[in-house]
Amino acid sequence: MNRREPELPETFVLSDLEAAVAAGRESMEDVAYGLFQDQTLPTGEEPLDFRGCRFVRCDFTQMGDRRVSFVDCVLERCEMTGAAFQKSACQRVVFSGCRMPGAQFAEGSLMHTAFDGCLMNYFSLAREKVQQVDMRDCVMKESAFLEVGWRDWRLTDCVLEMSEWQRVPMKGLDLSACAFTALRVEPSALRGLKVTGVQAMALSRLLGLEIVE
Repeated sequence: MNRREPELPETFVLSDLEAAVAAGRESMEDVAYGLFQDQTLPTGEEPLDFRGCRFVRCDFTQMGDRRVSFVDCVLERCEMTGAAFQKSACQRVVFSGCRMPGAQFAEGSLMHTAFDGCLMNYFSLAREKVQQVDMRDCVMKESAFLEVGWRDWRLTDCVLEMSEWQRVPMKGLDLSACAFTALRVEPSALRGLKVTGVQAMALSRLLGLEIVE
């Protein structure tokens, strides 16, 4: 995988998120090169585009249905429970240690993006374009992946127990470094999926097989 890291400024200026969003709304430009700590994304309906920003312990739970996109951004230990990223674009973005239970990414794109050590139970990707995406050490129990078009998607040391996969091309997808005892997936979709021997035995139940020792 040739995932590219965010291109960030060498130094940041600690900024007020509400004021930066208001200034971006007035100028109709991206919110750029700010450091935001322990702040809450203000409510509103207008789309927001962040570029070259760093967010630390920020709260995105009140974002509503607005489109929020990130380019060259890092989000560390942010609260994103139930956040709905509709038609949003993430390019060269890192989500590190974020709380994202129930977060939804739908009808947008994730490119050169990493999720590292995030809590993502009930997380969903729906009709999302995924390219050069790395998910590491994430807890993703009962997550849902629906009609995901992907290329260079790596999942490592993730917990995928009872995750659901619908209309996702699984040929070439490697889940051997992840933990699960059961997936919700059509048996016909398993062809070409890379798993360990133990995982294969667990998935054999989907085929109606009975393993006799």
